[in-house]
Formats: sequence, C-alpha cells, structure tokens
Amino acid sequence: MSVILYDAKDLGALAFNVSANHELREAFPSVEDRLNEALFKHTYDQETNRINCFFDRLYMANQLAYYYTYQDECKKDGSFTLQRLQDKDCKPFGKFRGQPLNTDKVIWEALGSLKYNIITNSGRSFFSADDCERLDNLINRLEYNIISRAK
Repeated sequence: MSVILYDAKDLGALAFNVSANHELREAFPSVEDRLNEALFKHTYDQETNRINCFFDRLYMANQLAYYYTYQDECKKDGSFTLQRLQDKDCKPFGKFRGQPLNTDKVIWEALGSLKYNIITNSGRSFFSADDCERLDNLINRLEYNIISRAK
C-alpha cells in the first residue's frame, strides 16, 4: 500500500465540478444534512460553501494520511505544514492529476482514488463518518450514472 499526496488544485477542480453539477449536488448531502435542509433552507451559495469545506477536509485528511505514513517526509522535528484548500484552487476547467474532469467516469475514478488515499498504511483514517457518508454518496451516484448510461 502507498498513499499519494494530492495537490490543492486537484481537489479544487473536484470541488468545482461537484458544486457545478446539479446531480452531484443532490447526491452530496448526508442524512443529517438532509434533515437540516428540511429545517433550515440553504441557499445555493451556502451549499457551494458546504461542498468546498468538505473538499478542504478531504484535502487535509489526505495530507494527514500521507505524513502519518511517510514520517520521513516531515521536518526533522517531525512536524509538517497542513495546507488548506483556497478559493483560488476551485476553478472551472481544472484537472485532476493532469486529466480533465469531463466525464462521470473520470470524476468517479478521482473520488475513488481519494477515498483510498485518506487511509494510512496501518488503516487509520482522519476523515469523519459524516464526511465518509458524503464521499460514498458522490461515488455511488457516479456509479449509478455510469451504469445507467452504459445501457
């Protein structure tokens, strides 16, 4: 097993694509999110912010898994700098590891790769259960889209 350290631009491209895609926006929320939406109406901008915050946490979980696995990549004192996803990283027409995010299959592969790379070699995850549910919701929706369009 190995853990890949992703760039902020990779996650920013995914964040933009998910927030710009109506089907994925609908699939994103957890059960708790849906309850909150029923009680408190969210605006489009609030939902976009929630998606961007999710990808920021996903980015941080990837970094934590990487540096936990490869402690020799840390500074001499064992520390490292945790980077945050910035608004400038979430741009249209972004690429994930050099590949355009122009099909459901490419986005599905990118999210699947991220799901794998937020877990350390020893099996530790730094991603909450709620966020894992959101990630699974996105992956499952993309799988459904891929299968239903293949018929």
